[in-house]
Amino acid sequence: MKTCTVCGHSNEDTAIYCQQCGAGEFRAQNTDSVLDAEETMPTPPPGPPDEWVAILVPKDQFKATIIAGRLEASGINARIVSQKVGGWGTMQTFLDVQVQRRDFAEAKTVLSETDPAPPDSASRPPFL
Repeated sequence: MKTCTVCGHSNEDTAIYCQQCGAGEFRAQNTDSVLDAEETMPTPPPGPPDEWVAILVPKDQFKATIIAGRLEASGINARIVSQKVGGWGTMQTFLDVQVQRRDFAEAKTVLSETDPAPPDSASRPPFL
């Protein structure tokens, strides 16, 4: 299943346009994404290299902040964008972590890497 980026409707993987609103932009489901992110974006369509594009949709603000920080620490500019979708009584908020299109492939590589193991407690200086 893939989710419409405009209305949030779940569509079949083969859908070209959203069955509910007709938009042609989707978020692909991915169960192996970094830091338990719900969805990761496929390669964006061609466009200006400076344009901001969503790389993934985390479950909450905390994970979005961690993911954006991880990208920033790797030298990739990242931002968190909040989008509200729906109408009266049915409003939903979606968070997107975005990078510039030119950094998309590198950001995917950074996010696919596993986190380094924490240092051994024996190698840490004692707490004073």
